[in-house]
Amino acid sequence: MIHLQGQVVVITGAGRGIGRSHALAFATRGARVVVNDLGVSYDGARETLSPADSVVEEIRRAGGEAIADYNDISNWDGAQALLDGALRAFNRVDTLVNNAAIIRPAPLTDTTARDLDDVVRVNVKGTFAPLQVFAAHWKTEGTRSPGGHSRSVICTTSRVGFRPAPYYVVYGLTKSAVAYLVEGAAAELAGLGIRVNGIAPRADTRMMGDATRRLNEIAGSVGIAGVFGDSSATERPAEPVESISPLVLWLASAASRAVTGAIFSVMAGRIALLDGRHERSVFTLPVTHTPEDVDHALSGLEAP
Repeated sequence: MIHLQGQVVVITGAGRGIGRSHALAFATRGARVVVNDLGVSYDGARETLSPADSVVEEIRRAGGEAIADYNDISNWDGAQALLDGALRAFNRVDTLVNNAAIIRPAPLTDTTARDLDDVVRVNVKGTFAPLQVFAAHWKTEGTRSPGGHSRSVICTTSRVGFRPAPYYVVYGLTKSAVAYLVEGAAAELAGLGIRVNGIAPRADTRMMGDATRRLNEIAGSVGIAGVFGDSSATERPAEPVESISPLVLWLASAASRAVTGAIFSVMAGRIALLDGRHERSVFTLPVTHTPEDVDHALSGLEAP
């Protein structure tokens, strides 16, 4: 069994979609969860109520432990406040899942300075700032947490960062930066007992639905398939968010203690280790699978 009982896990952007799935999955395995979500609409406007509250309520109704956090993690003060809140509630942190992101598809020639600044701020700074703040805290504690767990950071990049696509230039740029951050941070932090890995997920989320609607508007009569030159851009099977979380739980567990600096593409039961821009060691699992299934498939994997 993949044991996460008693771990304290902080997940950014956990109010909806993939982040919400992570939060519920960690709680089911006995972890205590900090559900961070700023609570904004697709266009960046603040919502009256943060979706983090509903996720926390769901976890507590099921008998788990969780708190909501509403800090903007794209700046150092917000990242520090996120850490401080977790420490006040649970006295320690074992795992950080950097999941928060935004996407603003647009033709390169129509991209605005605000679009560029917003996407870089959330996707790059919103990944770097929590990683830096949490790593600095862990450095003061030694290589093991007070609970005896190893420290793990999982960052969310994207296949678009490795396979360029029309209208996704800014998003892909930021996700390529996250991939480099994973590899560079893993090399630097290994001596502190901190593992850093990445996932490049694809799933049916609100963010991707909004992006697809925007792409349809941009593509006009040509259509998305015409822009991408591939009908599979619009014709693909369901890719549930729940199929992403088992890999993340495995990466947070002791079962993956030898893995750091690795980036995995993952969708609907298909997991592959990314080697530069290419996939290798492709594993196919049922769409509905468990962290134990991931462990069985990836045991013995030679990560970078």
